[in-house]
Amino acid sequence: MKKKKKKTVTPRGVNISRGGRLLYNGPISGIPVGEAVLIVKSIEFFSDPEPCFIHRSAVQARLYAEFEHWLDSDGIKGGTGIGHSGVHDKNLPGDQENDCLDIFNIDIDDMPAHLRGYFLLGEIDQR
Repeated sequence: MKKKKKKTVTPRGVNISRGGRLLYNGPISGIPVGEAVLIVKSIEFFSDPEPCFIHRSAVQARLYAEFEHWLDSDGIKGGTGIGHSGVHDKNLPGDQENDCLDIFNIDIDDMPAHLRGYFLLGEIDQR
């Protein structure tokens, strides 16, 4: 029996800033999610006010997927503060030599309000 080769997923990176001040730089799956958001979304998705590790991970995965969906659909096409480049970045985890990562440069004010509210991005107001 032949073993299937495991596909490696190259992480997508993001630089989130406001007014030229960098708030976050790293993989999309590493953007910190607020505890209150985790609990609210866990109740919404699973009716679980005290989420276990599995529910926490599932909530985070859904929020990151929603963020990536915005990047792929509205974000790159419409946002003035959004740029994109395929670059090699040794600072992102999972990186191997010659991997090409998608790096998105976003001004937080170009993000929809509900997405801004999900993530803890430095000392910024979540308007």
